[in-house]
Amino acid sequence: MLERAGRGTVVEHAAIIEDTVRSFPDVRVEIVDIAATSDAVISRARFIGSHGGVVFGIGPTGRAMSAPTLDVYFFQNGKVARLWHLTDHLPILRGLGAEVRIAGQVADLE
Repeated sequence: MLERAGRGTVVEHAAIIEDTVRSFPDVRVEIVDIAATSDAVISRARFIGSHGGVVFGIGPTGRAMSAPTLDVYFFQNGKVARLWHLTDHLPILRGLGAEVRIAGQVADLE
C-alpha cells in the first residue's frame, strides 16, 4: 500500500484520477523515457486527451491537450512504497484556451 506522500492519500489520489478521466474521457499516457535505480523507477510521459468535462472550472471545449508528466516510484521489499508525481498544468491551460493572469495581468503563454 502506498504511504501518504505529499498532499494526498491513496484514496485522494484515486479521486484525482477519476476526475481526470471525467475531464478527458479519451486520456492516454505515452511513456517518453524510463529509468531505474536500485530502489526507484523514474518515468517521463505525456498526458494526452480531449477536453470533455469540467477542469480548472472550464467547461468542455473538445480541444486537444498534451502535457508532460514525471513520476518517481520508490520501492521497498519489491512493492511501491511512495510515489512522486508532477504534471505541468500550463500546457493543459494553453490547450484549453484559458486566459491565465499573473498579478492581475494576462500572461503571454506562447
